[in-house]
Amino acid sequence: MTAPVIAEITENLQANREAHRARWGIDPCAEVTAARSNAVGDPTVRGGGDSRIAGSGFSRTAIPLQLQIPSSGAWHQVHVPDRPLDEARAWLADALRRTPDAAAICVIGAGAGWVVDAVEELSAEMRVLILEPEASFCAAMLARRDCRALIAAGRLMMLHGPAFEGAPNAWRLFARLSAEPPVLVHPVIALARRDATVAAARLARKAIADALANERARRRFAAPYLLNTLRNVPALAGESDAGVLFNLCPDVPVVIAGAGPSLNRNLEELRPYRDRAILIVADTALRPSLAAGLVPDFVVAVDPGVANARHLTRLPACPQTVIVAEASVQSASLESFAGRTFLYRVAAHQPWPWLTASGLDVATLRAWGSVLITAFDLGVKLGGSPLILIGADLAYTGGQPYCRGTVYEDDWTARVATGESREDIWRGAIAMHRAVVETHAGESVATAPHLVQFRDGLLHAAQSSSARVINATGAGILRGGRIEQGTLTALLATAPPLPPLTLPRRPPAAEVVANLRAAIRDLPGVRSGAASMPEAWGEIFAEHLPPDASLREQLVAIRDSLDRWARH
Repeated sequence: MTAPVIAEITENLQANREAHRARWGIDPCAEVTAARSNAVGDPTVRGGGDSRIAGSGFSRTAIPLQLQIPSSGAWHQVHVPDRPLDEARAWLADALRRTPDAAAICVIGAGAGWVVDAVEELSAEMRVLILEPEASFCAAMLARRDCRALIAAGRLMMLHGPAFEGAPNAWRLFARLSAEPPVLVHPVIALARRDATVAAARLARKAIADALANERARRRFAAPYLLNTLRNVPALAGESDAGVLFNLCPDVPVVIAGAGPSLNRNLEELRPYRDRAILIVADTALRPSLAAGLVPDFVVAVDPGVANARHLTRLPACPQTVIVAEASVQSASLESFAGRTFLYRVAAHQPWPWLTASGLDVATLRAWGSVLITAFDLGVKLGGSPLILIGADLAYTGGQPYCRGTVYEDDWTARVATGESREDIWRGAIAMHRAVVETHAGESVATAPHLVQFRDGLLHAAQSSSARVINATGAGILRGGRIEQGTLTALLATAPPLPPLTLPRRPPAAEVVANLRAAIRDLPGVRSGAASMPEAWGEIFAEHLPPDASLREQLVAIRDSLDRWARH
């Protein structure tokens, strides 16, 4: 292999890795060992060529990739010699026979990646998720050609076995997916790397399921995100950007509370040490905390639904608690926190493109379907360490769906008054979700798919945090990764008391508010039809699930209200 070819290979590999890190936050060749043995089941590259390339598992057509099948000891080539692209075309065509309109595919075992070339020939939009059981083949593919345009466009993501680091983010490749994509499994790689292939298939199913669920959620919540954020424009113009809180509490212990069944016990454990840590609670955990006499520093809200506003309305007085809220929560959720509101967004969903055009923007916090994950991300952004989780069972500890003292307590009490038992009520609530049983510390723990997903999201969030993360819940399924297990006493008993927390404020500049008022006055009316509103807003209404004819009327009322505010 000539020096110019080697230089091209090296350049491709480095450039593609950098592009993948920039787009997906993952190095697809991380921890790939260059030196490989001839042991059974390990990859080897046979044939001529430069040792620097062969040793890394790289393959161009001159150096065929081969794997040894453990069961037989036989060596098999991963691609057909001299015709790898033709083979890939046929493989792709066969996979697409049942789903010719597929917007994406998942490939388990791509080898040198000829199937990606076949996809490019076929479609200018199709996306490809590669789960590569043989780690060294990621380097083979990325060294063979320049993939930067595909990666930057969000059309190509690669994860390698056996651990498939970054798998919780794999669903992002399938964003806006409305139908299940085909999954292609390479027969030779599957035989040679059976365990990693099985793991990849499991991850593929989860990534696809998560993407479909995310798309259903997008179509369900995009309209509330839009309408509620517009309703909250006056609050956005007068309250603070949550970004001003970032790095406010460097290296200070932060306790983050969910509303799992163990929270009531955890709050009693926290009581002697309340002045030694910042306390962040999920909105569902606010009432139980206040009832226990432990006033939180921050309450976090993210859900735009009407039902979720119950957690934040008709509250006991809590003037020392501030709310950190997604800008699309119900306006009623903010009323008890006037002057003590810090707003953020979870994404650039509508109407943020319109708002940012006026210069209005707020910081972003992570969301993964659970307010507990957003509360954890706030702890990370505060700069806290250690980050201590309580009430984070993510399981039905003691047969309870939640801790005691949430807004659901009134519902349970009313039903008990009619003759139902509280245990039957709990069992009914739990039965609404598919049962999942995990084993931890030798005990069976009852949970549910959505709670497992939240646990996986927290594990991923903890992985990217530089702080120590300790679960002090004492029950449930939150284990693994970088999350340690501990107790509040061990963590806080020797910690010094904290000084009173002084919160900065950062409302938008007067010029930004003036621009926003002008933009509202220029906003087209919406009475005459979709064509008179921003196109993206009309698309949201058209896609909304379930169909809701009232959305347009709500926008009319909001537009009129904002116009009055803008002219005030």
